[in-house]
Amino acid sequence: TLLGLISLGIVQAQIEKGNVLLGGNFGINFQQYNNNERFSNSNLQPFAEFAYKKNRTIGFNMDLSFNSQTNAGGMNKAQSFNFGPAIQFTQFHPIKGAFGWWLQQEVGARFANNKNSNGTDEVTSKSTTVFTNVTPGIYYAVGEKRNWLLTTSVGGLYANYSGSNGADNWGVG
Repeated sequence: TLLGLISLGIVQAQIEKGNVLLGGNFGINFQQYNNNERFSNSNLQPFAEFAYKKNRTIGFNMDLSFNSQTNAGGMNKAQSFNFGPAIQFTQFHPIKGAFGWWLQQEVGARFANNKNSNGTDEVTSKSTTVFTNVTPGIYYAVGEKRNWLLTTSVGGLYANYSGSNGADNWGVG
């Protein structure tokens, strides 16, 4: 995932106490496998981070997504809307000049509303997922004052617990 972060006052790829970083991701995907099956999803993930000391931030992000799938000539439909607030802590580690690496810890929840129909019956459900992530990445500061960060994540670890209609699921990776 490639994101751009906006920050005021970054010099030599440093995040100074009091800086505010704003950014996010946006994605949209449409696929049609044949005349009988279509899939689409879209997501919006804004975030704001506040530097509480040099190269350390606390932030808040929001994950909004919508997924839709239709197959069997439009007879079977599935839709899902997800809302997921989270809090994140990020440490920035300059390497040389405008380059550096970062490590982010995140904890949050995701709430989903799902609707499935097969032409005659419609089933709705709700699910809740609690998650935590640890994600490393690299960054490069650009701009005249190096006040834009281009970042990319490199792997990561996660754990989550999800509950939906009495069914419990754990995930680790």
